[in-house]
Amino acid sequence: MAALKVSVRTCVFIMHAEDVGSNSVPVQDNEMNASSIKNLSRQGLHSLPEELLTEDHRNITTALNLSENHFTTLPPTIATLTQLTHLDLSANRLQEVPLELCQLSALRSLTLKRNAIKSLPRDFGRLRALLELDLSGNGFEVFPEPVCELESLVSLRIGGNFLKTIPASIAKLSRYIKIVINSLFGLIQLIGGESI
Repeated sequence: MAALKVSVRTCVFIMHAEDVGSNSVPVQDNEMNASSIKNLSRQGLHSLPEELLTEDHRNITTALNLSENHFTTLPPTIATLTQLTHLDLSANRLQEVPLELCQLSALRSLTLKRNAIKSLPRDFGRLRALLELDLSGNGFEVFPEPVCELESLVSLRIGGNFLKTIPASIAKLSRYIKIVINSLFGLIQLIGGESI
């Protein structure tokens, strides 16, 4: 059921359920244009700029890069960015994912790497359009079960955490899924108790 490719630094699992969908990795969104992409990385931000939350910006912003800032939390108003398909919150100081983020139903790509997140809210599984998720370099000790509800997910990066297992419920995902774990540590019983 699982194919394993091993290199010195990376361990990749390609999983599939009985009714396998496409094995394609999501392509870049060709509909994005310069006015819909907001790059606010490395700005020293602690909060979202008010201008981003104006009606003009809310209705056109599809990609938002907030990486390498100083966010410890996100305001509830993040939920007003309903057109958002790509969100990068990497290298901030987030300790939890706010429930409001789970309302971004158009989100296809979410990067939360290099924060201090240890768990995901139960409602995280509502992100049904999500194709790519990067949770690497956080503080997960237990595999976040809401990930198993992400029906469209094809790429999960979760290396640099403290995981020892991946639950059998990952098989609920109906497509091929690439799971990248950046170390061989803790790969004792990864897939539903099966030894590797």
